[in-house]
Amino acid sequence: PMLRIDTDTLLLSRPTRSFDVRLTAATLGEGARPRLTHLALAGSRGRPAAADPDVLAPISPLPVPERAQGDYPNGGVLCSPTSLSMVLNHFRWPGDMPEVQQGVYDPEYAGTGNWTFNAAYAGSRPGLRSTVARLGSAGELMPWLNAGVPPILSVSLDLLKGKEKDNGGGHLVVLVGFDANGDPIMNDPAWRGAVRRTYKRADFERAWAFSKHTVYLVWPEDRPVPSL
Repeated sequence: PMLRIDTDTLLLSRPTRSFDVRLTAATLGEGARPRLTHLALAGSRGRPAAADPDVLAPISPLPVPERAQGDYPNGGVLCSPTSLSMVLNHFRWPGDMPEVQQGVYDPEYAGTGNWTFNAAYAGSRPGLRSTVARLGSAGELMPWLNAGVPPILSVSLDLLKGKEKDNGGGHLVVLVGFDANGDPIMNDPAWRGAVRRTYKRADFERAWAFSKHTVYLVWPEDRPVPSL
């Protein structure tokens, strides 16, 4: 087939230059029809970008609350809602992790890792805007951090830890800053206790390329942010 949908990603058998998008709004019962506030499409050519050659300036860690996915039942598969709950709480949205978990759950996928469901849930909170994006390089993360917005990154946990190959699939972490060596400082929900971790930049580059540089971006709608 020319295309198929893999949970949250449209996969094409050959490159295309344009898309026609049709959106149908419907209710599941009585009530007002949903109101569209934001629509975004993120594309990729299917090949990870080369490592960013730019120097990453130090950025002091943003004060993002730390949460470990293992603190919750069935926590081994809850990296996405745990990361999202950290960012929502950073912006003083008072949702606890189980509430976020319920809000992003995809019954068809039978899990909470659907990228678009996570972004849609965050964007449905009053006063917040959210999107899934694919950035070109690590340098494009810096303006978001400088704007006070901690990106949620889709990575390979194995590659992030410096292993030679990925054996466990995707993982979500919250980027909160960069140290003086350009190494990323993250809230990694895979750890218990000390969630705040600093990883080697080379390992981070490989790990993030695993998802073709995918991020969730969540920010207050009245805050100036970089253009995408």
